[in-house]
Formats: sequence, structure tokens, C-alpha cells
Amino acid sequence: MRGEENRPPTGEITIFIAGARRQLRIHVTGNAGAGKTTLAKHIAASLQLPVFFLDKVVWQPGWQKTEPAQRDMLEQELIDKPDWVIDGVSHNIRYAADLTIFLDVPRHVCIGRCMRRNLPYMLRSRPELPENCPELKILPQLLKIIWRFPDWVRPHILNDIENGINVIRIRDGQELEGVDLRSCLFTSTQIDLTGKPWS
Repeated sequence: MRGEENRPPTGEITIFIAGARRQLRIHVTGNAGAGKTTLAKHIAASLQLPVFFLDKVVWQPGWQKTEPAQRDMLEQELIDKPDWVIDGVSHNIRYAADLTIFLDVPRHVCIGRCMRRNLPYMLRSRPELPENCPELKILPQLLKIIWRFPDWVRPHILNDIENGINVIRIRDGQELEGVDLRSCLFTSTQIDLTGKPWS
């Protein structure tokens, strides 16, 4: 479990990036437990980019929700940075990113991953969270978030995709094996590695 946090979701993901160095802004989004943090860390390490976690923007110590105006301000501070990989769910980040990777993972998979991920942190905060945010306090709400995501959040992501954001949609980490992110970053593209309709 702790060791799993630093490994790609499935196997070893090979990411190609070549040519001149340029500013790169990559957003990894999806449901809680979809594998966003693991993938974001892996991409950031592979491309030598800083990685940021929206959980530290959405939540304040003690699982207090950040006020909307403050959240917008904190998100804009991240957007204004020259390079980043950002893990989380945000309309603003999706539109600011050069490329969004949407982990479109089924709910039952997300719930299982969350249980395994959160077990060591039931009485303390995960590294990606503010202080005093033990998982035990948020568990009932977390399960609601995961269950409601396909109806409450996923449609907004799909709508942004329809409006033309650059996106790779996957359901399993192994599907990213060998994908040339450079070609996706430099051209307008929508890649669906699931073989399924967007809706």
C-alpha cells in the first residue's frame, strides 16, 4: 500500500517527450480513487515537472471546505505557474492545461482503490492533504463523492471535451503505455484509449 502510491496504476508507463524544452501544463482528472495522484506523480517525475494537488486547494485543515472565491484565487496561482502537472478536478484547470488526462474509471474500482489507499491514513493526513485531515472523518462523504461522480461531475468533463479541450481518456493506467504525449501537446487532439463512446 504505501509503496503502491509511488508506482504507476498498472505496470510501468512509458511516456515519450522529445524536442525543444517548452512550458508544459498537464492536468490529471477523474473520480476519487481513479489513480490521479499516482499518475500525476509519475508524469511529473518522467518529465521533470512540478506537481500540485488540488486537495490542498479544495480543503483546509480539519476537512473544512475552502470558500469558492479563495479556491478560485488559489487555482489561478497554480495556473499562472509556467510548468505544472495538476491532480484534481477543476473546470478552470482543464481549460488552462495543454493536455488533460481523464481517468474514466468505474465506481467500484475507485471505491476499492480508495479503501486500500486510505487504510494507512485513517488517523492522519495523506501527504497530498492539509493537516488534521484523517481519512476516517471524511469516509462517508468520500463514498458519496465517488458514487455521485458519474452523474454530477463526469458530464461537465465530457462537456468540456465537446468544447475542444485536448484530452486523453483512459480507463486503465496500462492504456497510456507508449502514448506520445509530445504529439498530443503540440496538436489539437482527443484520444479515447477506452474504445468506448464519450458519453
